[in-house]
Amino acid sequence: MQTDEKYTSNIWQRLYDSYYERIWLDSQRTLHMIVDEEGLLKKLPTNFLIEMNNPFSPVQRIVGDIIVARNKPLPFGGYDYETDDITEEDMKILENILNSKYQAKLLPRIQSDNGGTHIIRL
Repeated sequence: MQTDEKYTSNIWQRLYDSYYERIWLDSQRTLHMIVDEEGLLKKLPTNFLIEMNNPFSPVQRIVGDIIVARNKPLPFGGYDYETDDITEEDMKILENILNSKYQAKLLPRIQSDNGGTHIIRL
């Protein structure tokens, strides 16, 4: 989807009536996805798994709709991120995350009761 919205949160709020969570996909914090914050509680279908920088939940199920966006650097005091065009390098990052071998590697590290509670095998 292409949009003329200036801020990524406006895109989500225009499409969905729910809270969102931003998940960074690169170390520079310029590529991110926006997901339904309550998606696990709503028991939305799983799209894929992703590694998180969280010792209590190192692998997270990404459920429901997502918006992937690149943002411009946040000015001091800014409240949201301005959208920018997705690059070829961004597409490679996404392809690596969605790669079936990578997903198979993550699968044994997570189990879920479909209610948002996770039992992690390390």
